[in-house]
Amino acid sequence: MTRIIRILLLATLLAVALVAGFRPAYAACGGTSVVNTTAELNAAIDAFNSATGPCDFTIQLAGTIDLDDDVTQVYNATAGTSLTIDGQQNFSLNGGASHALLTIYDTNVTLQDLTLVGASGNALTFGASSSYAVGTLRNVVIINSAGVGLLVLGSEVTAERLTVAGHSGGGANISGGSTVDLSGAAFHHNTGFGLVVDDSSLTLTDSTISGNFSTTGLLFTSPDGDPLTIINSTIAEHNDGLQIDGGTTRLTHVTITGNSQGMRLASYSGDATAIVSNSIIAGNDGSDCYYSPGAFTVTGQFYFSLLRFTDYDACDLPAANPDANGNSAGAAPVLGPLRERYGRLTATVPPRELTGNVTYVSPAINAADPGRSVDKNGDPLAFDQRGDGFARVVGDAPDMGAFEGTLVTECPNFPVAVDAAHELNTAIFCYNYVVDPGA
Repeated sequence: MTRIIRILLLATLLAVALVAGFRPAYAACGGTSVVNTTAELNAAIDAFNSATGPCDFTIQLAGTIDLDDDVTQVYNATAGTSLTIDGQQNFSLNGGASHALLTIYDTNVTLQDLTLVGASGNALTFGASSSYAVGTLRNVVIINSAGVGLLVLGSEVTAERLTVAGHSGGGANISGGSTVDLSGAAFHHNTGFGLVVDDSSLTLTDSTISGNFSTTGLLFTSPDGDPLTIINSTIAEHNDGLQIDGGTTRLTHVTITGNSQGMRLASYSGDATAIVSNSIIAGNDGSDCYYSPGAFTVTGQFYFSLLRFTDYDACDLPAANPDANGNSAGAAPVLGPLRERYGRLTATVPPRELTGNVTYVSPAINAADPGRSVDKNGDPLAFDQRGDGFARVVGDAPDMGAFEGTLVTECPNFPVAVDAAHELNTAIFCYNYVVDPGA
């Protein structure tokens, strides 16, 4: 009889708890909260925000959450306290264009294996007015918000494998003395710009800025001398590929192509220096590179790089193949088509070798300086933009640009009959490089 009474009492207590809206307790210091609804997510964030001792919290998504309310802002200034939000490889927070996603300040947060989609404003914000945040992103996708995809205000953000795409307010806006280091990032098909960096430092490695609508791929303004470093990366398909105003910029194995204008180097905000090594700035409709001097000094240093144009349209490089610093200016670059793989977008532009009826070898092939093929720490680059499995050196020396290896195109005999789009494109491409008219 006693056992029956205990069972009945337990059932009664459980029924009362369910009626009262009982939910399991959320993790304290060092614990993990598994969430499946907006209310559970916000309760877990509230638990983190109110923690008073040093500890590490983890919030795991049990599935995709279609938000029915704004996500609670994340903040906890307690020293030694951090939060990880884990999407477990394929789960999303979906704002449905009606709700705010993540704003993080006064704390240290890691996002991993997570997709953020459909924010009503900015999708992911680190920092606020007079508030600093530290963010780490691993395998994160941020897509289709009504504002900016990634907003960094006076904060420190490090990311590996980041995609930012489809945002109405632009891809990323970094300002206020921030320090940002991105590897394996893709900023594509955002409206307005790919990235804007103002009074902050940016390091970009193995990354793509491609097809952002209206204006600029990357706009970098540095009144106080903050550095911009780009390595093994591609900037393509914009009105202006790269605009630099002030600071020190280092480009190593960068390809800037398919833009209306390739690179502008200006000095309105402060002294500007660009050091360009083992890079390709060619295949742009207008200038490949040009100076826009302001009140401060502007300097370009080019080493073992390829530009299609010469003189003013090549930052004052005269025609040469090569010059004393290994640069090729004025020669046809012979680049392959932009190769894109969406989701985790990698856009690369391989140098070509034409064989068959037309023979021509891109000046970029085996023409880079091995001593300048180094990463942000000065160590030799092992891989090209595509990463593991794609060696940085194939042949006698590295190729210029972000892509290593040669795309071989077999040119037909002219006249030629074609019955497919790719055959037509190949024939036109080869014809454009025929040396003798009528051949």
